Amino acid sequence: MTIEDGALQAALASGQGHANDTMKNAPSMDVEMQSQAPENSPAQSTSAWKCFLLLLPELAWSVGYYVAFTAVCQLAVNCQPWLALLPLSLWAWLRERLAVQPWERPAVWKLLGVSVLIGLPLNTILAIQPLWPIVVNDCAMMPFGPDPPWMLTFWLGYASMVWWLRPIFTGKWVVCAILGAIFGPSSYIAGRAMGALIFPPEAAILIAIEHGCSFPLLTYLATKFRTAQEVERDLLASREDAKAESS
Repeated sequence: MTIEDGALQAALASGQGHANDTMKNAPSMDVEMQSQAPENSPAQSTSAWKCFLLLLPELAWSVGYYVAFTAVCQLAVNCQPWLALLPLSLWAWLRERLAVQPWERPAVWKLLGVSVLIGLPLNTILAIQPLWPIVVNDCAMMPFGPDPPWMLTFWLGYASMVWWLRPIFTGKWVVCAILGAIFGPSSYIAGRAMGALIFPPEAAILIAIEHGCSFPLLTYLATKFRTAQEVERDLLASREDAKAESS
């Protein structure tokens, strides 16, 4: 017998012995696992309940946005353009009041203002361009330009949503562009299905370009505005600390 054969037989014998020991200990291991299982179940259920409670506000805001979006479209369909100004404006205001820290609010309002300034010319261009015009019902028109102001409330909700999703999508500009090009047309198509908008299917290309560019741009601006506001907050805090120390 060579050294290699002896080592192989020793290894096999050792493995067989280890297997026998494992088989002997298996019942005790099963009993131990069964005894531990009931102890972990309450902890797992508590953790799942906590996760649900954490996600509940986000779910409520998502449902609220959908309800506000639908309300705007339905009011426009029913020839109530002035009332159509309210739902998404109210949702954006509540979001700013309840879900944003006080020191962040100036940055949020700045983002909302910029989004309206961006949305006004883009909506106007989409309405007057001769290729695939995107217009509203005649009874939903308002005496302010070719595109009614209630259409700008979609940009208020859009900017609020961008601020909400900013921690997820900051720096992911390609992803932002792809998602904007997908969900921008889908929101317009939903508005058309409810009768608030009128446009040919080919206009989805223009909407995809519009939101494929605006989503990453607004996300970038939201990040910049918040960073600048954070620097200002820290500067004011350091000045107050210096005054407290000097006094």
